[in-house]
Amino acid sequence: MTALAAAPAPTAEERRAQARLAWLERAESALCEVRDAIEAGRVADPAALVGKLTKIVEFANAAECLETGDKLELTLRGKAMSLAAYERAFEAMLGRGREAIRKSDKETIMALPKMAVAYLGELRKLGMGQDGIASLKEKLEILRQTSHAGESEKAKAPEKETGPKPYVGERRMFMRYTDPVLTIELGGRTAQTLAWSLGGAVLGEIEKLPAPIGKPFTITVKAEGGRRHQEQATVVRFDAETKLLALQFRRFGSALAAVKRECESLGLDPS
Repeated sequence: MTALAAAPAPTAEERRAQARLAWLERAESALCEVRDAIEAGRVADPAALVGKLTKIVEFANAAECLETGDKLELTLRGKAMSLAAYERAFEAMLGRGREAIRKSDKETIMALPKMAVAYLGELRKLGMGQDGIASLKEKLEILRQTSHAGESEKAKAPEKETGPKPYVGERRMFMRYTDPVLTIELGGRTAQTLAWSLGGAVLGEIEKLPAPIGKPFTITVKAEGGRRHQEQATVVRFDAETKLLALQFRRFGSALAAVKRECESLGLDPS
């Protein structure tokens, strides 16, 4: 009986490719864990979440098996998720403040300004624009004025629940582009972007909702001359009259970071 020939040993290039895929799978799992915590509102300690993201990026930059594009994508996702963690934490802090006002919890109310300053400082360091900072400051000022005038029964009344709240607006988190126009496939049809960013997109000429508002669904995104990229999206706004649809991407820019790089390599610098 003839002995079976031994399988050839993998080449150095094959071993590197295997190591790269294994590394990216572990990174994706770790990123999903942080993403799920942010989306679920488990942001009592945003610094701890950002610390995890920072370690992932640091290890990625030191990993010899990863390509430059891999490292850039992980860096962009880490930054976007870090911004999301602190913005979500700020919103949660405002919620606790409103609850404290209703309960006349002066200790919690007194602690809010210091916490707000700390969160805003981190958001600035992470690159949040002036419009985003100003918007958060405005919300904080409204809360401060409420606390001063909050002895009335109206101010202390519980807030009415208006249904599930979409994740905090991506418009403050990423730079928005109108050019080049991207093609998005969703709900069995194709649409063009009016504006897009690493965190979402606005589409025109949409006749009907492709999915219920707030429910994740799969889309594909493509730049002219580029390849199709799959992404998880959520509808955050739909206006049947103007036929405008706003999408939020739930993977914090992973696929759109690749689309942006692809645009740049094709000479279609986003603007």
